[in-house]
Amino acid sequence: MAKPRKPAVPHHNDDDLKRRAFAGYWRFARPGEPVASLDDTRADVLEVGGKLYVTLTSGKVRVAVFRVRNDGKLKRLVRPPRELSED
Repeated sequence: MAKPRKPAVPHHNDDDLKRRAFAGYWRFARPGEPVASLDDTRADVLEVGGKLYVTLTSGKVRVAVFRVRNDGKLKRLVRPPRELSED
């Protein structure tokens, strides 16, 4: 009996990932967390250790980090990987 194959990883569009990260950040802000304004927040898509991450930075402060899962969904991380913290 053959093993079932994993579904192919969807192709990721950086602009779409950034848009979805912004939407997730503002929609699901943590209680008591001040939400950064759209004007001074920047989104970057980074690859670390073979995984994709979307970081949201307001000024010099990183306000959120999302990991792109294999199915294309974004997961907000409580603790970003050490490699992202050293930027």
